Amino acid sequence: MSHLLIMNNDISVKKLFFDPRQRVVDKFAFPSNEPEMTEFESAFLCGLIREKKPKKIVEFGIAAGGTTAIMLECLSLLGMNETTSLFSIDCCELFYRGNGEKSGYLAEEYKKNTGWKGNHKVFLGKYYPQVWEEIGNDIDFVVLDTVHRLPGEFLDYLAIFTCLTPHACVVLHDINLNHIDGHESYATQLLMDTVVADKYLQKDASREYGFPNIGAFEINENSMKYISDVFHALNITWNYLPEKPVYELYLQLYAQNYNPEFVRYAEVAYELQSHTLLNKHNANAMPETWRLSSSYKIGRMITYLPRKIKSLLVRK
Repeated sequence: MSHLLIMNNDISVKKLFFDPRQRVVDKFAFPSNEPEMTEFESAFLCGLIREKKPKKIVEFGIAAGGTTAIMLECLSLLGMNETTSLFSIDCCELFYRGNGEKSGYLAEEYKKNTGWKGNHKVFLGKYYPQVWEEIGNDIDFVVLDTVHRLPGEFLDYLAIFTCLTPHACVVLHDINLNHIDGHESYATQLLMDTVVADKYLQKDASREYGFPNIGAFEINENSMKYISDVFHALNITWNYLPEKPVYELYLQLYAQNYNPEFVRYAEVAYELQSHTLLNKHNANAMPETWRLSSSYKIGRMITYLPRKIKSLLVRK
């Protein structure tokens, strides 16, 4: 069964862990809009690390590395920096909002400035299927914070799922982003709603209506039993189409770990989404094409002239 836990304020205060972020901010100044997580979101993430005490963490989406630095500080405060391995993955080698800085540059500055020692491996310009063998199994904590648009986080979750421990914790950032940026950024919320697992949400008093922008779930014995629900969600209209060679990497990994029926479903989903997005693109281009066509101009004249003549007669 799936359990949704919305914690009250008293429990939330005990679960949140604010110290790691505050200590990092005190050590060196972040640029504007960094870290991308709010204080509440960082505290939620670090609170889960403190509670779950993971041995192997995989972070999807590094951006500038502000959140990575906070997790590294969290591990140090908990005395876990040399016993827990952190793997950070980003398909972009350069920070997507930067001026030529490498993805994760803030985390590298943090390690350099603090002399941080521990097990932290960074993969830039790579996708999880390209590095999964190096990371290995027994992953007990995951942070999914990438594109937030379909298929986005669904692809990475399906890729890493079979490498997780039986009670691994998966943290999803920006589950409420579509209400914040006004775009179709609902992939993490949809994944949160689709998986069968024990789910964790905490009221965020700093946000209007209290809906949090971060959540988590802990997989259980039913997560694999109903993994077909996650594959089936690939049928929902995508917001972008991954490059075919990239998608093939995921299909190849799925083929090693899942029923061929699921893999075929993912293959057909790509074909369907390609067709749908092509039709959507053509539909959006149609009005401009119509306006240039002779039939459109003639049609406009046929409907416009009678009204114009009638209006002139009425004025007389």
